[in-house]
Amino acid sequence: MIRFTALFSISLAFSCAQILNPGGGPKDTEAPVVVKYMPDSAARNFRGNEITIAFNEYIRLNDLSSQLVISPPVETQPEVRLVKNRIVNLEFKEPLKDNTTYTISFGNAIADITEGNVKENFTYVFSTGDYIDSLTLSGSVMYAQDLRPEKGVLVMLYSDHSDSAVFKRKPDYFGKTKADGSFQINNIGAGKYKVVALKDEDGDFLYTPVAEHIAFSDSLLDLQKNKKINLHLFKEKAKKLFVVRGASGYGSYTMIFSKSIEKIGVKGYNQTDTKNFIQEASAGLDTVTWWFPSITDDSIQFYVDVNGQRFDTVNICGCALKKKKVNAPEKLEVRTNVIPGQLFDYSRHLSLTLSHPVAEKLTDKARAPVTDSAKLTLRTKSGPVPF
Repeated sequence: MIRFTALFSISLAFSCAQILNPGGGPKDTEAPVVVKYMPDSAARNFRGNEITIAFNEYIRLNDLSSQLVISPPVETQPEVRLVKNRIVNLEFKEPLKDNTTYTISFGNAIADITEGNVKENFTYVFSTGDYIDSLTLSGSVMYAQDLRPEKGVLVMLYSDHSDSAVFKRKPDYFGKTKADGSFQINNIGAGKYKVVALKDEDGDFLYTPVAEHIAFSDSLLDLQKNKKINLHLFKEKAKKLFVVRGASGYGSYTMIFSKSIEKIGVKGYNQTDTKNFIQEASAGLDTVTWWFPSITDDSIQFYVDVNGQRFDTVNICGCALKKKKVNAPEKLEVRTNVIPGQLFDYSRHLSLTLSHPVAEKLTDKARAPVTDSAKLTLRTKSGPVPF
C-alpha cells in the first residue's frame, strides 16, 4: 500500500524591525475607513467575479476563516488576498446566482495594523439583478433546556418548504448568532420561508439527525416587512447506538454516531493493515475519522469495534473512489499565523496547520533563520508536532 506522505519546503525570513506609531502624536483610536469600493457597495447587475475594497491605512485580517460569512452561501469559498497591506481583494471561484442580493460580512476580521482598531461588523452588499433586497429578520437563539445562548449558531431561511430541505440543500439566506444568542439577517427578498436554527457541528449547512442541535419555527415565515423571531435549540435523543452517516474523503473515512461512544477501534481483514491508520475523534465522542494511506485499485476493508464489541464493517473500493474522484491527489493546504505582507514578531509562537496528516515531522524541510528563542510547531489534524 502507498504511504500517505506530504513533502513541502518552507523558508521563513523574519526581520527585527517593528512598525511603531510616530512619536509625539495622539494614539490612533479610529478603525480603518474604506476609501474605495470596486464595484461600489450596493452595486446592481454585478457580472464580475472580483471585489476590491481599499482602506485609508495599513490593515490586517484576523481569523478570516470564521469571521467571513457570505449569504446566500456559495459552494466554494472565495479567495481573499491582502494587497499592499491596504487593499482586500475577494475572488469568487464559481458563478453567482442570477437576480440575487449577496451580503458579504467580514465580521470583526479587519483591523488596523498599528493599534488593532477593529472595523466592527463590516458588510459589503451587491446584487446580480436590478435591485437590492432590503428586508431584515432578527431575533435570538437559546438552548431550550436552560435558555443558554450560543455563539455561531446558523439561522437559515429556505424558500423550499419541504421537510427534507434541511437534510438535502443549503439555505437561501443565513446568518450566525453572536455570543449573546442574537442574530440579524439583512437584505432578504420578500416571500415565505422555512426558518431553521442549527448548531452545525460538521460545517456542511445540512442537519445531521441526533448528532446536531436544531430549532425551527412552527409555521412558515411570511416576510413582507422586517420581523423578529426567537428560536430554541433541542437535540433528538437516540435510544440506541447507530451510524447516522458514513462518508469517504481524501485518504479518510468518517463515521457519525447517534450518540457518544466510550471506546472505538478498528481491525483490518483481507490483507488490510490498520496499524498506520490515524484515528481522530470529536470532542463529544460521536464522530470519528480514520486517516489511512492512499489506496490503489484494491479495497480497504476493516471492522469497527465499539465499546469492546464488533459493531460495523467498512469496505472502501479503490476503483469506485477513483471514479468519484474522491481519492484524486489533493494539494496540501498549509495555513499559518503569519499574515502575508506583514512583519512577524519572532517572539510569538509560529503555528502551521495542514489540511491532511503527514507521515513525518519534516524538520529538515523547514528553515527559519530566527533566534534560538523562536518556537516552531507543525500542527496536523492529529495534533501539534513541535520541532
